[in-house]
Amino acid sequence: MRSCGASQGAASVGAIALLGLALAGGQALAQTDSDFFNDRVLHDIRFRINPSDWQKLRENFLDDDYYPCNFQWRNIEVQNVGIRSRGRGSRSPQKPGLRVDFNIYEDMQEFLGLKSIFLDNQTQDASMLKERLSMPLFLRMGVPAPREAHARIFINNEYAGLYAIGESVDKRFLKRHFGEDDGFLYEFKPRTEGYRFEFLGGEPARYSPVMFKPVTHEKDPNPVPLVEMIRAINQSSDSDFNTAMAEFLNLKRFVMHVGVENFLSEFDGILGDVFGMNNFYFYRLEKKKLSEFIGWDKDGAFEWAERPILHNTTENVLMRRALSGGDLRRAYLEAILKSAILAGGADGWLEQEVARMNNLIRQAAHEDTKKQCPTEGVLHSCSNQQFDAETARLRTFARERGNFVLAQVAAQGFQYAEGAPRLSEGGTVNAAPNAGALVSPGSLVSVYGLGLGEVIALAESVPLPTALAGVSIVINGFSAPLLFVSPGQVNIQVPWEIVPGNVPVTALVNGVPGSTVTATVGPVSPGIFAVVHADGALVSPQRPAGADDVLVIYANGLGSVDGEVPTGGRTPLDRLYQTVEPATSTIGGQQAVVLFSGLAPGFVGLYQLNLRVPGGVGAGARTPLVVSVGGRASPPTLIATR
Repeated sequence: MRSCGASQGAASVGAIALLGLALAGGQALAQTDSDFFNDRVLHDIRFRINPSDWQKLRENFLDDDYYPCNFQWRNIEVQNVGIRSRGRGSRSPQKPGLRVDFNIYEDMQEFLGLKSIFLDNQTQDASMLKERLSMPLFLRMGVPAPREAHARIFINNEYAGLYAIGESVDKRFLKRHFGEDDGFLYEFKPRTEGYRFEFLGGEPARYSPVMFKPVTHEKDPNPVPLVEMIRAINQSSDSDFNTAMAEFLNLKRFVMHVGVENFLSEFDGILGDVFGMNNFYFYRLEKKKLSEFIGWDKDGAFEWAERPILHNTTENVLMRRALSGGDLRRAYLEAILKSAILAGGADGWLEQEVARMNNLIRQAAHEDTKKQCPTEGVLHSCSNQQFDAETARLRTFARERGNFVLAQVAAQGFQYAEGAPRLSEGGTVNAAPNAGALVSPGSLVSVYGLGLGEVIALAESVPLPTALAGVSIVINGFSAPLLFVSPGQVNIQVPWEIVPGNVPVTALVNGVPGSTVTATVGPVSPGIFAVVHADGALVSPQRPAGADDVLVIYANGLGSVDGEVPTGGRTPLDRLYQTVEPATSTIGGQQAVVLFSGLAPGFVGLYQLNLRVPGGVGAGARTPLVVSVGGRASPPTLIATR
């Protein structure tokens, strides 16, 4: 029956026309590296290897010797692949970390365009989540970092344990992040006595390959620019420091990288506690001296929810000198503040990611009899109780870290820059009827404020973007899909993931965060956009509604539905998504028969009610129509009846 779907004339309703953006293009059938790194899936990877070779790899786990094997993921098998043991403190004979090279024996061989991957045995992390939680935050902050996912690994059909599969930092990675791949890439390997960018003299061999190990240009690593950079870090005058460093580093991006690490309470990163600097790659751009830091190996994150935001900043020479200037100090505070905003607080993005990933891997982790975790630096078998306890601790960290960081930033006297975006208190309102402070997950909302960008822009495709004309809106760590932005108003969809309650809302313009306000999110927030006849014509004085007419009501905020629809994506056309709480409606105080209440197919965040006008409704130009769900009624919409 046509009235149970989207009305054919829906596109003519001007108030909601923007909501009907179509999803262009078909869905690709070929599997890609994005499918392989899909972190919403627990993957299975199978190796076939000579049992004696596998035994040798485990016995000689401290060596980097390769062994031939066959690799299989889904229906793709790659033969004559090389694997070897990998890692530093994580190396283990019981559960070896693995590097997989697809081209070690066959020069041109690849897997989904990848030449290699790594399989992290996660022996440094009882929760098996720290690495997987850290990298998405780096990427959300715009800091280059590898993609990762979880996988069950099988060796000759025997379950070898739960691993994190990760993207190698190689030329393909460089091309994707920097648009080039022929610069100089180094992996930093710490000195045992600790190194923090001190100048060790002008001899290049003091720095590379001993610490900055070349990954590209191995035969000609050209460390001279490294020496020049470290000399400038240590010997340039205070007045010339920023100018001298501009040739070698974008210092704002550097302090952003450190800000993310410090938000994550990383004890083994650039501001490391034990080894000094650790766990990063360093890439010098082609034909330049300018270099970038790349995030790597975050098993040491989530150490302490109350780790001070300036911890170890004075021990590292580069960080100490960078923070001595007001502009870079502000940039660092903005970076750690933005990290807290993107992580969210209680029931926010980070806590939900802990829960989601744990739900994905918990059974596989419990079945992993080879899992290990460290005690005082020594690996030992890890129990399921330890796994569960560490996961619970991460959830507590996620709930508490953001508020602690916000308080620390405020204690540093942080002031928002002039022109930074300012949201209005109480200015997050239901888009239908553009009033009411209560909003709900999945609903359409208008956000008001000042300095929200410089231009007017409309989203032009679906899925809706989370950044438009430099503007982003973040709700408890989730980036909201954007329909429209202007200097004073932004129209968004509230992410489906938001848990009802009082939640923080922040605007960012060109990555700079503004002040945060609180919005009230409820399970439902009913409102009405438009009322049309079954053929799509608006109900109007020229064509009023009468008894037994079927009307289509386009509504907002009717709550959860009986299926999962992605945030920012259109409601699929292949099935109807009905509201979990049945919606009701009255016209002129008379109860209407609701034929359907759910999401409008083909639209973003838009609900649809199909109903039959009851008898007994009197004629009038201003007859109130009300939609109710979950014990809450919409503001009345006045329609013409006959």
